[in-house]
Amino acid sequence: MKKIMTLVVLALFIVSIFPVLASEDTDVKAEKQDRMKGLSEFGKEVSSIVKANVSVKMDRELAMKKHVELRTKFLETKEKFMLSKEAYVKAKVDFRAKHKEVKEACNNNSSEECNKRKDNFLKEDAKSYLLKTINTMERVLEKRKAKIEEVMAQTDNKASLETKLEAVNAKLEILAKYKVEVENATTKEEVKELAKKLRAEWKDVKEHLEESRGTVMSHKFSFATQRAESLEKKLEKTLDRLEQKGYDVSSVEPQFESFRMHIANAKNFVEQARVKFEAEGNTSAIVKEGHKLLVEAHKELKLAHEDLKKIVFSIKIKAGAEAESELEDLSENEAETEVEVSANASAS
Repeated sequence: MKKIMTLVVLALFIVSIFPVLASEDTDVKAEKQDRMKGLSEFGKEVSSIVKANVSVKMDRELAMKKHVELRTKFLETKEKFMLSKEAYVKAKVDFRAKHKEVKEACNNNSSEECNKRKDNFLKEDAKSYLLKTINTMERVLEKRKAKIEEVMAQTDNKASLETKLEAVNAKLEILAKYKVEVENATTKEEVKELAKKLRAEWKDVKEHLEESRGTVMSHKFSFATQRAESLEKKLEKTLDRLEQKGYDVSSVEPQFESFRMHIANAKNFVEQARVKFEAEGNTSAIVKEGHKLLVEAHKELKLAHEDLKKIVFSIKIKAGAEAESELEDLSENEAETEVEVSANASAS
């Protein structure tokens, strides 16, 4: 009966693990969508990275090189995670099949042969599965670590990111210890206890991923609002120059004020979200509130982008070819982001 209960514990462990990977899959998609929805709506990410690094006196080439290195590292780590996930999914299917086979053959059966099969299952199959589980958890955390490092290179406000990075490293150290314990386990009781510990560790990892994703995305949305504010200043100067040349721009002033309002709203939502994510002792409910605020920030950035497109279109209609030089920078921004905005709509 104890062995059957042990098998049940391991079965529950399987069920608890898979949603974390599903969450990480969602995280991968969300990262991709949020990256498109946030920063790319107001220009290329590289431009913001260069500007963020001006304050620490990195020249353009050095900033670009650093960005490329970190971006490459993140993509390589992401690829390792995907391969690890595929191996884990296969191991999960095999493990569940073997578990079902042993359970059906030996349920309420205490024969010597069944006891031997149960022992072998726990000492060999379960150990192998737990090691693959640990490997997958490590890949998940390494992917998040690479993402945090990438964002850290873009900002001077590193404190919260450094805290998240330290937490990831601490988790990786814990998993390294668990890996040794699993490899050295010789009894079914040890395997059972390690399965319980790893199940609890998965829960902690999932909570950490959700929280650290919020911190990362709040920084990326902060870059987006900075880019938007820069664009706002360009637009204001453009309108002033056109007015000085004799063009009537009064009709687009309400649209421009709307543009400014949406940018200010987005910035406010991002700042509120960051407070949520960086709050000491924050709960999962607070983290969720932070994510909701980022959703609102994204909506405001989209509305600002729509205002920008309308303003550029109106000015082109009024000023014609003579205004092309004034609108060149704004038109480039509008053209660069139009495809991404369409992709966002289809991906939502």
